[in-house]
Amino acid sequence: MSDEEKIKLKEIFPCEVGKKKVDVFLKKVFGYGVDKILNDCFIFYCNERKKRKDIFCMSKELENLYARLKENGILPYSIGLFLGSIMNNRYKPSLQLGSEISLKAKKLEKGIIYVKNAKISFGKTISLNEIALIKRNESGIYLVLLQDETFLGWGILKRKILVPLADIGLYLRGFEFS
Repeated sequence: MSDEEKIKLKEIFPCEVGKKKVDVFLKKVFGYGVDKILNDCFIFYCNERKKRKDIFCMSKELENLYARLKENGILPYSIGLFLGSIMNNRYKPSLQLGSEISLKAKKLEKGIIYVKNAKISFGKTISLNEIALIKRNESGIYLVLLQDETFLGWGILKRKILVPLADIGLYLRGFEFS
């Protein structure tokens, strides 16, 4: 990695396009946007890496911490909640975003599938008889949780099969979410 790329990694900048992509995704999947689901997010920012924009959000407290770090010459790559990435103008949600949303699952009326087992976290598909409850939406993309609301990943419902898009076992298998 060149020195110029290292410097660019450290710079964070307000990112309205990132906030908008996350907002559109959340509304499509859950029916609510960032203001309702991510109400602790005070500022949205991005880091750019070649053709990828990583989107983060931070609370007011973290923004104050970042300002103090910056005053002391310390520029962290990231601070706050990683929301996902934009590549080729396409938004891909992060596992961290899914984990954060899972804490509010009881309040959400759509966009969640509760499964009876955790095999999706091994990159395996789930059949309808392994699904306990579907809070249907129009997008077909779902937050996947165990019945006890343990976050497992993101999936897409195709006919009678739940296919993993990204799951908590990805890092163990060495795959990148695509």
